[in-house]
Amino acid sequence: MKKILAASAAVLLICALFIPLLLRYAGPFSDEIIPLDPTADDMRGWEFYTCENGLRTPLEIQDRSGTLFYYGLEYEGQAFYRSRIMTEQLDSPLLNLGVANVEVAVFLDDELIYTDAYDTGYEIGNVQLTDTEKQRTHGGILISLPLDYAGRTLTVVQASSPGEKPGYTDIYPCPVTLYSTRGYESVLISQSWQDACNAIIPAVLAFLLLIFFVLRAVRGKLDLGLFFLSLFLLLQSAEVVISASYAISYFDGYRLDAVTLCRLCSTMAMALFLCTRMQKFQKTALAVAALQFISIVISALTQLNLLVPYGDTYMMLVYLAGRASLLAMILITVFALLEWRLHNRFFALYARITVGLAAAYLLFLCISPLVFPGYLQNTLQRLSHNGNTVYLLRLFNGLMIIPGIASVSIDLIRQEIARRTDFTMLTMKSQAAYESLKNMQDNISSLREMRHNMLHHLTVMESLGKSGQTDRLQEYISALTQETGSVATPQYTAHPVVNAILSSELARAEKDGVEAETHVSLPEYLDIADNDLCALLMNMINNALEACAGMEEGAKKWICITMHIRGKYCYIGVENSKNGPVYYDRENNICISTKGNRTAHGYGMKTMEQIAKRYDSKLHISFTDSTFHVNTALLLKPASRPDTLRSVR
Repeated sequence: MKKILAASAAVLLICALFIPLLLRYAGPFSDEIIPLDPTADDMRGWEFYTCENGLRTPLEIQDRSGTLFYYGLEYEGQAFYRSRIMTEQLDSPLLNLGVANVEVAVFLDDELIYTDAYDTGYEIGNVQLTDTEKQRTHGGILISLPLDYAGRTLTVVQASSPGEKPGYTDIYPCPVTLYSTRGYESVLISQSWQDACNAIIPAVLAFLLLIFFVLRAVRGKLDLGLFFLSLFLLLQSAEVVISASYAISYFDGYRLDAVTLCRLCSTMAMALFLCTRMQKFQKTALAVAALQFISIVISALTQLNLLVPYGDTYMMLVYLAGRASLLAMILITVFALLEWRLHNRFFALYARITVGLAAAYLLFLCISPLVFPGYLQNTLQRLSHNGNTVYLLRLFNGLMIIPGIASVSIDLIRQEIARRTDFTMLTMKSQAAYESLKNMQDNISSLREMRHNMLHHLTVMESLGKSGQTDRLQEYISALTQETGSVATPQYTAHPVVNAILSSELARAEKDGVEAETHVSLPEYLDIADNDLCALLMNMINNALEACAGMEEGAKKWICITMHIRGKYCYIGVENSKNGPVYYDRENNICISTKGNRTAHGYGMKTMEQIAKRYDSKLHISFTDSTFHVNTALLLKPASRPDTLRSVR
């Protein structure tokens, strides 16, 4: 326990020292960043209007649930203006316009300081702008303002985007942000740091899971769940990389919505992972995942213009994959909860973690207006927006990352512990078999020696008989009989495994000067797995012999073993002498002697406790100043344990 506490303290100390240092790059210098976008509560001094031949016409602004909508364009593609007086003061000022594919012009007072339309006018009210097919990279346009910008009027002219239907024009004012040079650099650093962490962490976890996948395949078990969970994490990492602000520089020219495609495919990978862990509903869940895959393929082919031309059917097929994926995840989540109710051990853990995280997120939404104003409103707006299924899938994916990784990690740990336990039990059985074989070899050697000497014995007995020395003949025969009996293999019980263990361990006890007493009455066959019986009995006896070995020279050392059947229970108990103190952990029901290897002893006690629980029992421990007693009663119920390795019949 002290070593565990020391290791935990060291880890916490290292994290406390280095995590704040790493997080220093997570956020920009917010005091040198001033968002200038209008909100429903504060227009920030902006005036929105159109200007034709010097005539200003204000735009109509409507507030819908905290979101501003703008109306009033006279014709499709008309440029619109917005102006405000710059009252903010920053050193080395930079103005960022978050435009993607429309032309803009920027004036400071009446002076044109930037435009990307070469054939436009150079006066307010005489500007002709259009949309452009080329996507701008890395956050739009960055403009260096003169140092005397404060107090002057900033005017941003932006081309309107053609609507999805003929005759409609959408007005989407681009985001406007004022930075200092230092503040803008901190934004680039923090965005890169966040993108790197969000991409690297799931990728590293994915590669670790792939290593486990290969190792388990080498051991003869192909766990496709690890493969699909790794694919889910890699797609999450790919989504972060593709959606980064600089990604357009590297992934320009693709007609597919790669970010949404990664999100849909990662959702399908998670669905397939959950399918591999199901039992009763696995086939139904796989059918749902197959339909989800078909919808994703249809959506991708539609975006590539391989199925239908652009129109209402086109949009329906594009959004089909998101809706189908959301429905698939809801159904598979229901199947997971049903598997939990059917006592599926994996989903018992997975469902608890998922429900806990969902409850925590709902609680966060309830208190977010007090801690993060605007978060709840922004979330509800996204959910109410057309195409909200993609955002819901993002929430689903984020909610499933932690339960998926945690459940798989714990499941892998359980399987590794079970594998090591089985290996330990096999080692114990091999040791018992080796000791039994060694005893048989010793007996064979003794028999060979007796055979060699038998002729001499017969000659002596014949001579004593002929000479009439009957008393000496009787003594000689008794001594010879005793010597012959010592060669015989002891038979403690009809059960072969128990008999082999007792033969080897009690022979060891005799060599160590420990008196052994046995009260064993067992049938040849038991409804208890041989490996469980071997591990339980050998741990009990080994611990007892270890306690006796720690006693002082000349002290009486003894061990008493009791095994019998009473009704539906098999009682197993070992009592031994001792003279040292005992450490007892009541919470974990672990008793560790102060002599010998405490770690190994504790592991053996845990193994015995687990075996007792497996057979609906408990390990009982009692001790005095001079004795130690451990016992349990294993329930014999073969009908409920079809997977148990019982004694070979």
